[in-house]
Amino acid sequence: MKRFLMVVAVFFAATFVPMARTDAHGLGNQQLEQVEAGPYLVSVWTDPKNVTTQNNLHITISVQDHEKDFVLDADVQVKAVLVADSNITQLHTASHDNAIQKMFYEAKLRLNQTGQWHITIGIDSELGQGEASFDLRVAEASDSWTRWLWPALGVTTVLVILVFGMYRKTRSTPQGS
Repeated sequence: MKRFLMVVAVFFAATFVPMARTDAHGLGNQQLEQVEAGPYLVSVWTDPKNVTTQNNLHITISVQDHEKDFVLDADVQVKAVLVADSNITQLHTASHDNAIQKMFYEAKLRLNQTGQWHITIGIDSELGQGEASFDLRVAEASDSWTRWLWPALGVTTVLVILVFGMYRKTRSTPQGS
């Protein structure tokens, strides 16, 4: 019985692992790959995969010259414009400060309107100016009940296992001893 309870406890604890929230992220989805932007080659990744109005959007930018050497001293600006209403605009400076790799630039945005956004990366350094852009769809934040789905299924499974284990134990116990 002790072994059974230990297995149930480990399983129960494991059901909450998907709920752990961290702000760490990988490079994400590649939006641009060495696109020519004036004197630069620009690569851009966005994270998370499915951008919603609820989460922060991390934009990671690689800036290289045409010899593919990293340009580390550029002024990199990220401009986000809602396609449906060009009056809704955000401008952020990308820097090395929070970048995973210090060779990359990173900006963090929160796009709080659903729809198609046009993202423009502007670069300026002693090599000159360049610009690259891509479109990104932002969805409505999911309902809050979905974040409880997996833990609820895990708890339900644990309860079913416990009830089944207790039922088997009472059936295997000799009566009237």
